[in-house]
Amino acid sequence: MLGRWGMERSHVAENRIWYEPRGVAYFLMWMGLANGLLSALFGATGLIFVEGASSVAFSLTLFRWVIADVCSVAMLVPASHLLWLRRQGQLPPHPPQDSREVWGVFLAGLAIGSFVFVAPGISPAVRVGLMGMLVLPAVWSIFRLDLWVTALLLAMNSPATKPLARLSWGFRGSQTWTCHVAVAEVSVSPPRPFQACVAY
Repeated sequence: MLGRWGMERSHVAENRIWYEPRGVAYFLMWMGLANGLLSALFGATGLIFVEGASSVAFSLTLFRWVIADVCSVAMLVPASHLLWLRRQGQLPPHPPQDSREVWGVFLAGLAIGSFVFVAPGISPAVRVGLMGMLVLPAVWSIFRLDLWVTALLLAMNSPATKPLARLSWGFRGSQTWTCHVAVAEVSVSPPRPFQACVAY
């Protein structure tokens, strides 16, 4: 409710939010930071007074909770909103796109993800470095395709990293890689909100 209240007072048209710097800034401020901070305050306070967690961890839990909420909102909401606008026919005019190219960037993203996480004989450190390849189809779509394609590619990449990493561990039986993934999750995520930022 707080984020919606703030966005309504930003005076940015709903179908122009992602096409204007001012709209993106208001979205990150209200739907990301303000909502995330409010959620984190309730969550961190509840962990201390309801779950009996140590009060020493309040500040760190609050910080991690805000970061996780902001990251999940920034990665998932743009794609969802743009797809909804597209279905309603409210997106700004855009030159016709070749459906083969649209499918191509998604298949390229799938192929790159499969290689980065499943291909055998690659050390964990190299796999972490190769994760940057996941954004290549999105970079291509920025210059060639509509914004909803780019947003959807980024949204798919973020939550896909965790199950793909687990799949790659099962395929190779590498305990070392599992430890790397676990440390990455602990370092960016509070106890339970959303673990979408592992690869970024």
